[in-house]
Amino acid sequence: MFLILEGEVRIFSKQKNGEILFLRMLRAGDAFGEIALLNQTPRSASAEAAKEGLLLKISAASLDKLMRAEPALAGQFLFHLARSLGRQLSDLTARLRSQRDFGGTYSFIQ
Repeated sequence: MFLILEGEVRIFSKQKNGEILFLRMLRAGDAFGEIALLNQTPRSASAEAAKEGLLLKISAASLDKLMRAEPALAGQFLFHLARSLGRQLSDLTARLRSQRDFGGTYSFIQ
């Protein structure tokens, strides 16, 4: 996982047909790679600097060490991480609903 301290990062996914799908733009205070950190799996999207900056890397080993040494602090970190992921999921749901409402094919979103 990376926390953006300065700068901007563009998150995108390359489709099977080669098309680039822009997902979101992140700025200082945002993070990416949260799911990869929690699941210890490769990221499902790619990231590139849109504006030069400074990142803080949080590895699974670092998180594990924090949980053993400072469980209360680790709990706060994980709580804020869960809130952030919840906001992202809500934003994605709203975007999919909006596409459905404008003739998209996302009718499976209730």
